Amino acid sequence: MMKHVPWASSLGLAVLLLLGGTLQPASATHLVRPSSVSNPTGVWINMTRGWHPQTSEYNNMAYDTGDHEAVLFSGYSYAGGGGDIGDTWTCSAGNWTDLNLSSSASPPPTESYGFTYDAADGYALLFGGVGSGCPSVCSYSWTFSGGAWNQLHPSSSPPARWEAGMTYDPADGYVVLFGGIGCHNPSCSFPRNPLGDTWTFKAGAWTNITASAGTAPSPRLAPSLVYDSTDGYVVLNGGVLCALCSNHANDTWEFKAGHWTEISSSGGPPPNSFLGDDPKDGYVVAYGGVAATGCASTTTWAFNGGTWTTVSANTPGYVEGSHMVWDVTNGYALMFGGFGSNNPCEGYFQTNTWKYVGTGSSSSGPGGGSCSGCLSILGFSLPLLYVALLVAAVAVVVAVAAVLRRRRRSKAPAAPSYPSTHAAPAYGAPPPAYGQAPPAYAQGQPEYVSQPGPPSGYRPPPR
Repeated sequence: MMKHVPWASSLGLAVLLLLGGTLQPASATHLVRPSSVSNPTGVWINMTRGWHPQTSEYNNMAYDTGDHEAVLFSGYSYAGGGGDIGDTWTCSAGNWTDLNLSSSASPPPTESYGFTYDAADGYALLFGGVGSGCPSVCSYSWTFSGGAWNQLHPSSSPPARWEAGMTYDPADGYVVLFGGIGCHNPSCSFPRNPLGDTWTFKAGAWTNITASAGTAPSPRLAPSLVYDSTDGYVVLNGGVLCALCSNHANDTWEFKAGHWTEISSSGGPPPNSFLGDDPKDGYVVAYGGVAATGCASTTTWAFNGGTWTTVSANTPGYVEGSHMVWDVTNGYALMFGGFGSNNPCEGYFQTNTWKYVGTGSSSSGPGGGSCSGCLSILGFSLPLLYVALLVAAVAVVVAVAAVLRRRRRSKAPAAPSYPSTHAAPAYGAPPPAYGQAPPAYAQGQPEYVSQPGPPSGYRPPPR
């Protein structure tokens, strides 16, 4: 049985401190999120390789944490004369796979739908859209899990729409949907109306919470929604305030505990930017959108603590109509497709896969700086819980080594045995003197013959 080694924990802690560790007192053992981010930096990396979805825009992605992969459905493509696509792809570690699902086992070909992963119910949820598979505008609800689609038939649903903002709110445990553009008549002829209602989805049921959500953002299509895991609420940014117009919104809103709160009326990324949560670096990242010139933007933004900050980063080019998800398994923001080129006002459909990795900031918490309740080792801030586990691991290793060392000693070879009639000579005893007979041995053993001693006056030769 392993014995307790009282000095093992102290040795483990000493090893950590020798590596340059410094203890920081804290009231909690969890990582504290940064309260602000300044001078953030990052890098966009082109991961395009091998087989990938065909060129499209107004597609959408969700990250399926159950299956550890991003899921992309459909979009609009000019390939083959143009039209909506009805294919389903998954992406794992930058490698795309076409699931080759039949049209009868998938949502109808559509674009500009809402799509997000519903962690409470364990599937990705798709709602709405517009395309050849709908009479005019879609009002379908579909789920995706385990490589298969399933259509839901809830008793009530949001009115048919496309270009709605939709994301999962883990703090409140439901999917949030806001806005979009709907139709005022069955043929969906103009004018088409921007919508300003708020819905939640949980356990297969939609609920209209518009009346209880407080003062909400103005009606709009194409708002960008994402859950900000650092600040703990859903962030809404931008959108278009009317159909086929250039009246874009540039405001930012918070949705928390079922209520809307305006954070700022301007000053953030350009309208139609796409947002992705970046919990590793402690902020929401935004890219793309339409600048004041009416052309695509190439600026990367970070949102933290109610403030937008530009990020010093390279650029994937001028991109519109794309989407971004956080790859939980691999730890980066993932973006695919869209419409753009190296010319801000002219473009073509993209097939590029990009990942965004933050490379530092002047923030507290992840991505650089200090962490309350952490041990700083070689410039890294580790939560005390991790440090305790590391110290315990060192203690176990030391204790096991001590046990193995004792076992090796206990298995050392014993001293040679002698016949019972004679005691074994003591180790280190001097040899017999010249002319002295060795000790007698048991009967049957050979006897030694006494040899004469050296002659009188004999001296050994010098060495």
